[in-house]
Amino acid sequence: LCAALAHVLRRPCWAPVPAFALRLLLGEMAALLLTGQRVIPSVALRVGFTFRFPDLVPALKACLSHPDELNR
Repeated sequence: LCAALAHVLRRPCWAPVPAFALRLLLGEMAALLLTGQRVIPSVALRVGFTFRFPDLVPALKACLSHPDELNR
């Protein structure tokens, strides 16, 4: 997410945070940040839902350039 957001904003990505620091601050919740999550909307796809933005970078560009248009 950080790399994609940095790309869209044309800014450098933040400096990496050491894993031990995240574990120290967040405890078990640090695993969510360190390993990531691969979430697949299987039910939505099965019933034929079409995502307006199936990829992250176009979604971020839309959110940051025209946030008022997302409610349409």
